[in-house]
This record gives sequence, structure tokens and C-alpha cells, in this order.
Amino acid sequence: MAKSLPQPVADNLLHAANTAYINANTRGFYVSAAVMLVALVVALSLLPRRTRSTQVPSRHDQADLDSSLTCTGNEEVEPQQDFVAP
Repeated sequence: MAKSLPQPVADNLLHAANTAYINANTRGFYVSAAVMLVALVVALSLLPRRTRSTQVPSRHDQADLDSSLTCTGNEEVEPQQDFVAP
């Protein structure tokens, strides 16, 4: 399109198009950086302040643990073999 215009008008059009392109990319960068910072603040606010030294088992885990620890005395125990690295 710029080729069909007179030289001064074409130069002004190309300069305006280049400026608009650079400004749009720059603004997009700043907006995406701001969104990332907001996401970082939200993510950090949702993390616990301190970690637990042990994990509290859920009631489902406790039921599985209780059933696995029940011994009737009739179970056969298989000997475990030690792992030997090749």
C-alpha cells in the first residue's frame, strides 16, 4: 500500500505503522509482566507459612493402616531378601 502513495506520505505511514507496532509490543510486555506479578503474589499467599514436620494422615489412611496392622496370628510371613547391587 505504501508503494502506491507519494514518497513523503509513504514515509509517514511506515513510521506510524512501525511506532504503533513497537508501542503495542511494549505495552503487551508490561501487561503480561503485571499479570505474572499478580499471579506470583496470589500463589505465594496461598502457600503455607511453615511446613509440617510430619504429615497428618487422613481418616482413610488411618483405616487402611489399622486394617493392615491387625494380626490374627495365622498369617505366614515371607522372608525378605536384601537387595544386592550388581
